[in-house]
Amino acid sequence: MPLLNPANLKHAFSASQYVQATQDILLPEKLTTRAQWIIGRSQCLYRTFERSELPNKNGESALHLKIKRWAPFATVGFHAVWTEHCVSVWAWDQDKANKNIEEVGVQPISVLPESVYYAKFSETRARWLASVDSGNIFQLWVAGILVVEKWFLKRPSAARFDLFLRSLALPSSLKMEWSRLQQICQTPNEAEQLDLLPTPWGAKNKTWSIVQKLPWEHNLLLIIGFGILTAYIWIFSASIAATRSLDIVEKRTAKLTEGVESVLDARSTAELLNNQTNSLLLLIDYPSQTAMMVDVSAVLMPFNLTLNGWDFKGATLEVITQGNVNTLDVVRDFETLKWIESASVSSLREPSQNRFVLTLTSPE
Repeated sequence: MPLLNPANLKHAFSASQYVQATQDILLPEKLTTRAQWIIGRSQCLYRTFERSELPNKNGESALHLKIKRWAPFATVGFHAVWTEHCVSVWAWDQDKANKNIEEVGVQPISVLPESVYYAKFSETRARWLASVDSGNIFQLWVAGILVVEKWFLKRPSAARFDLFLRSLALPSSLKMEWSRLQQICQTPNEAEQLDLLPTPWGAKNKTWSIVQKLPWEHNLLLIIGFGILTAYIWIFSASIAATRSLDIVEKRTAKLTEGVESVLDARSTAELLNNQTNSLLLLIDYPSQTAMMVDVSAVLMPFNLTLNGWDFKGATLEVITQGNVNTLDVVRDFETLKWIESASVSSLREPSQNRFVLTLTSPE
């Protein structure tokens, strides 16, 4: 499909219907830069998923996973219509659709299946439709829900169609007796030739913009543009007034801050010096590290332990040793020291290494 000449594309704010058929792209009479991109029914798969199979929370995410497992495409494009009992899903090859859109050179405002451009029913009935591309579409509606849809290149014989009906798996909430189903499905004889609707049914706002099809869209855009311009001028004027008021407040605040900063700095410095002084006073009341090291060595030597680490934190002393020993015996000997209130031990990752945590007696 060659690129369309941009000079021939008209109605820049409208969207014409481009149909992705089996072999080619069916172009509209009025070529536009924007397109309602319609996936021909021969290019789609259809299935209904029961709402009971989906969780109440994150139901859409669960449906996306089911569709990816079901549809045999590398990149799945799909359209889902949620009803009370089930979810109707059409799936297609999104990579192929993207390639065709790029080749045609239009901007799609929606990518939807052909089926949603035919009128829906609110009652229970079946019908045959002549596809805009080729072949025939069979639809079975139950209480206004499209529970079955199948595309046939050629109308099947009565025997093959009967086998097709017997293979149907209707949603559990919409099942009917075989005689009733057979009577409804075999009633229509000729395939209806219907024109595509200008507006699809069952489309969400995120894939369909009705504004782009309104006849008064140009005037609407002008009104919106004028409203945005008016709002911008008002916001700009209000921001200038607010900026001036803010400058006055900032100047007054700066004067107050100059007097407060010196006081805060002095207070912070005094608190820091006080904390440092208290820490040093606490250390004075504890035994000197030299005396503690002599006592610790006296405990370790009978067990042939090597001192590998020493961390004095004021209230606690951590000692790391190397050597195999019954650590409980070492703990008991540590607790006999006068300046130790309690002792505990834990093993390290290195073999034969232990960490003894000694809690010093609080100075009086």
